[in-house]
Amino acid sequence: MIFLYLGPVINCKMEKIKTFRLNLLIHGFAAAHALIAYIFFGTALGDSAILSILTVAMILFIARLYDFPLDITLIFAVLCCLAGFYLGTTGAAIVKNYFPSFSNYAPQITTTIVTELLGWTTFLIVYYYNKSHHKALNVEIVKRHKARFQYNQLKQQLNPHFLFNSLNVLDYLIHVDTRRASDFIRKLAGIYRYMLNKEHDMLVPLRDELDFTLAYVDLLKERFDKGLDVQIDIPGEYLEQRIIPGGLQLLVENATKHNVVSPETPLFIHVYIEDGHIVLRNNLQLRIRSYESTGVGLSNISGQYRTAFNRDISIIRTAEAFIVKIPLM
Repeated sequence: MIFLYLGPVINCKMEKIKTFRLNLLIHGFAAAHALIAYIFFGTALGDSAILSILTVAMILFIARLYDFPLDITLIFAVLCCLAGFYLGTTGAAIVKNYFPSFSNYAPQITTTIVTELLGWTTFLIVYYYNKSHHKALNVEIVKRHKARFQYNQLKQQLNPHFLFNSLNVLDYLIHVDTRRASDFIRKLAGIYRYMLNKEHDMLVPLRDELDFTLAYVDLLKERFDKGLDVQIDIPGEYLEQRIIPGGLQLLVENATKHNVVSPETPLFIHVYIEDGHIVLRNNLQLRIRSYESTGVGLSNISGQYRTAFNRDISIIRTAEAFIVKIPLM
């Protein structure tokens, strides 16, 4: 049949099981149309109603196979019936006029070709509709993940615990070392400025994210003194690669939030590159009374990478360490 060449194209686009069902469905209905046309040929009974019912059934089955909206399907089915009737009668007349030797088979030939045409046209419309719909849906998901991630990032920077601890440190530094207090205020302002400046960016250079994270680490060291050891080993050739804004800082925040940080049991954080990922590894020494872990931060980072870039982060927990790997773009 003339539309069989579409089979290989479909095999590249759709699952094999759906491809098999689609071919069986369209060719089966084409054969059924030809059979009805053959049975009623030369009789006083008309076959238009039965052929229309078969056409509508085929359209509904194809739409159901690919989850096409029912309201659009019904409208399209009516249009297909009208187009099928016109093409079928016109085609049969053409066959009789120009190929008289095939006059007895004109209804079967034309109804088979028209059914194939309508079936494959329906599939292509359904396929490209779903493709555009899914693309628009993915764009919306990306926007929601981005907005939710930005909100949670900003909320974490502005949460009462962070502000309370930062102000306590600042109050102490003002009395003992005004120069360190001034540096602390400058770095604190820089953190807020970075978050506000990058709130509309999907990705930022790794160089900028490292500077932001180091500023955040400096604030933490004023609080934890010698209990926090952060080592960053990033070769220069990776600094222009990109990462989502605030992602690395969030991993450092999680490490200090959920683990003991003290001179007696220091928290070691190592940041390095491995297989196209930036990796943060910290020794595991969980607080007895830790902040409640909801996993929202890591979940938002993971969701943003999956929907926007079709990539995902890796989370590995062992008895000694907690490791998170974020893809570099």
